[in-house]
Amino acid sequence: GGNGCASFFRDTRVERGPPDGGSGGGGGSVFVRASGGVGDLSLGRHSFRAGPGAHGSSSQMNGRRGADVYIEVPCGTAVERLGRVTRSVVPALHPADETVTLLANLIYEGDEVVIAAGGAGGRGNVTLRSGRLQSSRLAEDGLPGEQATLALTLKTVADVGLVGFPNAGKSSLLAAISRATPQVAEYPFTTLHPQLGSVTAPASPWAEFSVADIPGLVEGAFENRGLGHSFLSHIERTSLLCYVLDLACAERHPAVQLALLQEELDRYLPGLAARPCIIAANKADASAAAA
Repeated sequence: GGNGCASFFRDTRVERGPPDGGSGGGGGSVFVRASGGVGDLSLGRHSFRAGPGAHGSSSQMNGRRGADVYIEVPCGTAVERLGRVTRSVVPALHPADETVTLLANLIYEGDEVVIAAGGAGGRGNVTLRSGRLQSSRLAEDGLPGEQATLALTLKTVADVGLVGFPNAGKSSLLAAISRATPQVAEYPFTTLHPQLGSVTAPASPWAEFSVADIPGLVEGAFENRGLGHSFLSHIERTSLLCYVLDLACAERHPAVQLALLQEELDRYLPGLAARPCIIAANKADASAAAA
């Protein structure tokens, strides 16, 4: 925040003018806001600072407030604070704190949260004047704003989540039922980032719903193997799970695939596998398809 001003009214006709020092403006705050126009968390930089408040001046002129800063992130971003909020000008004076505090889940467009509030502006001597102290030569300094370290985690917001092992055909299914264009090829590969598609079904109770192609799951994902937690975190917010089973897989019977997938989900978040689900048996036309 800006500093307050200690000044006195001056005029040739007034011998000892009263205090007329204005107060400083408050510092700007830093916000995180969900935006549908942002697709990922590549923010371009890792440090953000709001504008400082202007100092007060004579003639009872208060300083302007500092400009706020808005960090735009995709819808579905979880905002967590690492450690505690500090206000010191020298962050090194504060000991390390390993606590993690969830500040907000920004689900919908326009959701926002204050992550660092601006410091208050200092009061000028015209504000500090009281009945007992009519003439003050003192003014307050502005207070430092908050400093915080954040962790941003993107968790896809979709109605239906496609769950399956790598190369089960989730991307092909998404491309067939929606307007999404995920990468599809005849050679084996796995999706590295979630893909969202919109499905229109006029005859269904859901006239339109979103489907997420989640990166392929591997055994031990709950222990952060493979894509691990970066995969499983996208499942948390889906309303319906669709298990995509590979009937042409010679290594695992479809029933074994389903049991392993549900076990991985429950180990990551107890009760996750109990959500409403459907099963999509894929590659039934392949020569190696299970009977």
